[in-house]
Order: sequence, then C-alpha cells, then structure tokens
Amino acid sequence: MYWHLFQQTPDAVLIADDDARYVEANAAASALLGYSRDELLRMTVADVFLTGLAWTEQEYAAFLAVGHWRGELELRRKDGDVVTVEVVASIIRSPEQTLHAAVLREASARLRGQQAMEEAREAELQIAQDRARLAFAHAPIGMVLAEVNGRLREVNRVFCDMLGRTEDELLDLSVDDITQAQDVGDSRDLLTLLASGAIDSRQVFKRYRHADGHDVPAVVSVSVINGADGSPRFAVAQAQDITEQLHMRRALVEQQTFTAAVLENLDSGIVSCDDTGTLMMLNRVARQMLPDHETVAGPEAWSEHFGLYRPDGVSLLPMTELPLYQALQGDVVRDCELVIRARSGKARTVNVNGHAIYDGDGVRIGALVALHDITDRKGAEAALAYQALHDPVTDLANRVLLSDRLQHAQARQIRNPAPMSLFMLSLDEFDRIGDIHGYRVVDEVLGNVAARLHGCLRPADTIARVDGAEFAVLLEETLPEDALAIAAQVLDVVSEPIDIAGQPTTIQASIGVVSCGASDDVEQLLRRGDLARQAAMAQDEGKVRIFTSTMHDAATQQISLENDLRDAVDRGELAVHYQPIYSLITGRLDGFEALARWNHPRRGLIAPATFIPLAESTGIIVSLGEWVLRKACRQIRRWQQSHPDTGRLTMSVNLSVRQLLDPSTTQVVAGALADADLDPDQLMLEITESIVMHRGSARTTLGQLHSTGVRIAIDDFGTGYSSLSRLHSMPVDKVKIDKSFIDELRGGAAAPLVAATIIMAHSLGLQTIAEGVERAEQLPFLRLHGCDQAQGYLFGRPEPADVIGDRLAELAKRRLWTTSVDPGRAKQVRQ
Repeated sequence: MYWHLFQQTPDAVLIADDDARYVEANAAASALLGYSRDELLRMTVADVFLTGLAWTEQEYAAFLAVGHWRGELELRRKDGDVVTVEVVASIIRSPEQTLHAAVLREASARLRGQQAMEEAREAELQIAQDRARLAFAHAPIGMVLAEVNGRLREVNRVFCDMLGRTEDELLDLSVDDITQAQDVGDSRDLLTLLASGAIDSRQVFKRYRHADGHDVPAVVSVSVINGADGSPRFAVAQAQDITEQLHMRRALVEQQTFTAAVLENLDSGIVSCDDTGTLMMLNRVARQMLPDHETVAGPEAWSEHFGLYRPDGVSLLPMTELPLYQALQGDVVRDCELVIRARSGKARTVNVNGHAIYDGDGVRIGALVALHDITDRKGAEAALAYQALHDPVTDLANRVLLSDRLQHAQARQIRNPAPMSLFMLSLDEFDRIGDIHGYRVVDEVLGNVAARLHGCLRPADTIARVDGAEFAVLLEETLPEDALAIAAQVLDVVSEPIDIAGQPTTIQASIGVVSCGASDDVEQLLRRGDLARQAAMAQDEGKVRIFTSTMHDAATQQISLENDLRDAVDRGELAVHYQPIYSLITGRLDGFEALARWNHPRRGLIAPATFIPLAESTGIIVSLGEWVLRKACRQIRRWQQSHPDTGRLTMSVNLSVRQLLDPSTTQVVAGALADADLDPDQLMLEITESIVMHRGSARTTLGQLHSTGVRIAIDDFGTGYSSLSRLHSMPVDKVKIDKSFIDELRGGAAAPLVAATIIMAHSLGLQTIAEGVERAEQLPFLRLHGCDQAQGYLFGRPEPADVIGDRLAELAKRRLWTTSVDPGRAKQVRQ
C-alpha cells in the first residue's frame, strides 16, 4: 500500500543513499526529469542537479542535525532543458542505513500560480475601481475628488447640477473657486488639516457658489486618500445639497412661529400639560385667566391655586371634574362650564373643551384644553332673558312673566290652598297724551305710574305691563274683598296729579278684578280680568268692577256681533242713509252727510254708536268706510245728474283714524271720485278731532287728500283735547260744533262757547256747521253769530237714498227762511 501511495504522490520524489546514488524514484520524478525509473536508479545526484548540493561542512552538519532542508536548485532534464525546482530534502534513518529523500516541485508552476493570483487580484482591483467610479459618477449626492492642494480632479453629474456648471468647467477650477467667499477660509483650513495628516475625515457645513452667483448650502463629508508612500494625496468629498431641507426647516420654523403667534393671540385661553400633569404651555389669555401657573404643583392643587369653581361659583371643583385632568385621562371634554374666581374676587365664567394629546405611535403624552370666556355672553343671555320677561319702558314684568308667575302661584295654591286675586288696570283715554305730547312723555308717564304701583303694593305682588296703557297685578293670599280695597287704593294713588309738560294732569284709571283658582286657565283669567276692566271703564263712578259671568256673556255677544259685522256688507244688511245739511245764510240745501246703518237679521236695527266703535277696534272700519265712500260718491253724482239744479250739492263722508293710517286711503278716495265722476271739492271728508293731535302718516295722508281738492271737516269739535289755535297748521276747511254745545241753546239762552268757536273759526278762515240742531229756537243765535251751516232732526232725519231721491227736487227748491241776517249786524257780532 505504501508503495502505491509513493507512486501516486503528485510531487516528484527521489531517494539517494549515502553515496548520493538514487535508490528509488516515483512516477512523478520520471515525468519531471524525462528518465525512466531504471535510468534514474543508475544515476547519482550530480547527474541530475547542475549545481549539486554545494554545502559547507557547517551547512551539512546543520542538515544532519535538523533532518530537513528547503531551497531551490536547477536540474537538467533528459531532453536537455534546465528546470528550476523547489527541493525539500529530509533524512530517513533506519538501523540498516541512512537515506536522503528529496521532494521536487517545479518552481515555474508556483510562479504561474503566483502570477495568476496577482492577475486575479489586479482584476478584482479593477472591478473594485470600476465599481467605485460608477458609484462616484452615479451617486445621488454630489461627489468631488480633489488634490489636497485644492485642485479638482473628478466631479460627478449631481455635483455639476448643484453648481450649474459642466464637468470641464469644474475641473479647471479649485475648491476655493467654487466656495462662497465667507467660507473660503474654513475650506482652506480643512484641506490643510487633511494634507498634514492631522485628520483623515470630517463632516462640515459649507456654502458653495453657484454659476449664477447664489449660495448652495451643503453638508459635506470629507475623507483623505493616501498615496503609495502613505502620505495624504487626495480628498474625496460627499456633498449633500440641503437647500430644500433648509427651506423646509425655515418653513417649519415659520409655521411654528406662526402657530405660536396664533395661539398667543387667540381670544380663547389654551392650556396644555404633559403626561404627568405638569403645565407646559399657557397662551396669553390663559396666563391672564390663570396667573402664577409656574408655581402650581399637579392636578390636585389646580382648583385651589387658580380658584376653579363649579358653575354655581360656590363649590370648588374636585380634581376628577377638572377638564384638563379629564382630558389627561383620555376623556373628550365638550362645553364644560366652570367659574374662575381670581384672588381679586372677580369671577369669570368659561366654557372648556379639550382632549388628550398622542404621539405618532398612539402613546398619550399629555392633554390640551381651550378656555373661552363666556362671562359677557352669559351676562347678555341673562339680560336678554330679563328683557324677554320685562317691559322695556317700565321695567315691570311683561305678559309672559305674569303668566309664568300666575302658573307658579296656582301650583303653590294646589299644595297650600289660599285665596288669590288678579286685577287688570288701564289708564283711561291715555292715547290722547301721546297724540298731544308724543311718545317720550308717554314713556315718562308710564314709568311714573309703575313707580306708584310699586309704592302702594307689597314686594311679593307681581306687577306687570301687559299692553300699551294696561297693567296687571297678581295678589297672592288675598281675598276678593281685600283685592277690591287694594284696587280702590291703587286708583287713588294713580289718579294723583302727574306733571306733564309742566302742567299737573290727572289721569283716570279703571280696574277689573278676578278671583283666581288653581285649575283656571291662565289666558282665561287674564281675559276675565280684561272684561271686568272694560266694564269698569264703561261706568262713570267707582271705576272698579269684579268679574261676573254676565260680563263673559256680553263679551261673547260682542264677538258674535263682530263676526256678523264682517259679513254684513256682503249679505246686504248695511245701508247708507243721508241727512241733509242746510246753509244758515241762504236757507237752502247745501248737501248731505252719508251715515251707515245696520239692519241685523236677528237683532234688528243696531245703533251706529254700537257697531261703529266695534268696526274701529277690529279694523273692519277700513273696508266698511271704503264701501260707504264709494256708495255715497256715486249717489250724490246720480242726484246731480237727475236734478241739474242740485249740481253743487256736496257729500260728507266720515273718515276714521284707522283709514287715515292705511297707506292705500289716498288711492281709494281718488278711485271713488273717478268712478263716480265727482269733482273733489264736492266731497267733504269728516275726521275726528283726535286727528289734530296725530303725527306721522295720518297727518301726511290728510295733507295728500286735501291737496287733491277734497275738503276736510273736523267732526264733533270741542269734545277732545284740541283747540282752534292748533287748526291753523292743519289742512282743514270746516269745523262741526258738537251737539253737546248746541244743546245749550235752549229757550234762546246764550252759548258763549258756541259763539267763541264760530268767531275763532272764521278768524282762521274756516267755516262752521252746527250739529244736532233739533229746535227752531236754536237757529236765531246760530244765524246771528254767523254759523255757516246746520244739520239735525230739525231739517231732516237720515233717510235712505230712494226716499231722499223722491223729495230731492222739493228739498232743493225749499228755503227755510226768506230773510237773511243783516251783514252789518253779523259783522259786529263776529268782531
């Protein structure tokens, strides 16, 4: 087996004896030398090796001592070629003999192996260099290779683009040439350190100079490359353009600054804390709301330190109810109200919203709340609530609050039965004060009355203003008879003179009293009190009435009558009657007054004194008045056409205040005249004396009507608050002296007021007409004092148009007297 291994060994093996003669050779040795085994066994060492083993005695002794030797020798092959081999010699000792073995390996194979290895290393190095060049050229950041003296050797495309230059342009420049002037010194210092070997790498911030002159900020990582001698030769730099990052950072800073400014300038307070409850940020408003926040400890101390109370402003908020603490626990705080009471004692009500703050991983890192001061809003809401329940003029309770107080009183009455009364008070003819003095004075008088009511009633009594000049008083625990006594006392207090425009004025009042039960409907109680008040107004004395069921029945009938009146025209129940008006100068017929009459199908004839006020109060008078106007205009025109000798007859028609306040009245009158083809000066519109005191639209409408040629008369003059002195500024043509003054002319008695009225009217250029003339004995005085016209039962009662039409010719020709008043005598009387 050993022989087989010997022969199969790939290295050549030669074995020689002490005489240097070969005693054995393997196949590899034969192949190496070209000799067969037999040939080699006849040869010596000197036959094979050219140089032989030229050892000195010392070298050979060392070989014998060590037992092996390694070296290179030359040998000649059988074909004559000289081959250098690597020889490993060793001594083989045995008891019989000592042999020398030599293992031979051709040195050229080793060299080829080394060369192959070197070539492989060079190839790998080339690949690495190629990769490095590719990495350099295609790096996503700028790459620069420069000599340590600053001369640029290589740049990549990204660096070229960074500086806006081509590769050729850059390779003609130095590091200084492409560095911003202020950074050149630092750049040179860095190259000096690299060249000296003091450092081998460093990262710096520098600014390059773009081809167009602007700065290119960059983060630069510089490393040194040593030469073959180990000294620094090159510097390679990786330049990252951070222009965008700086812009983003600047934008972020600006955004943070803006956000901070917004937070600081918000009208709401912003407070935040970290996850431990330490207050981190308070904006300006929050710092004002919560001073000394730097010294406060955790959430358990917030309420007492800052003065945080429940909405009642009395109870300190426990920690678990603090909005910021709740938000810190992960709760969402919505519209939580609390009171912050400063150490100065001033309390502010705030509305709080808040929530927890989480980082990007969803970990709770703190909490945030917004505090909105709603003190003013709460005050405004309270003021609005107060205004909604109180009268702005008198500061008394209004109808809504009165109803609420009445309901609460009824609830108490159920728990603790006790008598309760309600009375309604109104100031009689109060509208005339506004007509004469204006609404400012009206408000002053109402305030005065309210103060008087407060002064004579108990603090627990509810006093309310429910309408213009109407008041209500709720008297709890008060018997009806006591309520009547209190009402009488109130009347006495209210009727005490009030200073109005410098004049002491007495205002009369009426009171209706109603007893209240726990189950009574509130609106029904108010209605009953109002019915009793209306009944009190209708009587001359006492002026206090307690509600009875008959009042309700009367009111029901009134409502029924009102409903009937609304349809009376359509049903043909209304008619127009005409009363003649005669001249007291000529004794001839001058015209007619149109008067409405109502023939109710069940109630028969209803007096105008009943249904005209009803029409006024309900507004029906507007449509009713238009119907009478149009009918009267057409009628007088028919009479003029059928009796040419009556061509100058006039028609008087009453015009209510409601109609004057209606913006369409001017067009209605013009339309009635046009439809009837009647001249405007043949229509006389009679208005009540109260119009004289009116301002605004009523006076405007009156002026518009008069400007069209229609004549205007003051009806029932002398019964109101006006005077003749006020008439000079009014568009008025005539005054009608009220029947109550004409009635004084009994048995030829003098009536100085009538005479004075006639004289003053004439002095103002106004005509006069006497109303309600019923006896012939009244005529001499009127004619003597120059009264222009008269009407009344003496001359004829109001009659239907057909009756008048049958007698019109006779009436037109008729003269009540043939002698006239001596003009001189009338003149003297007038003077």
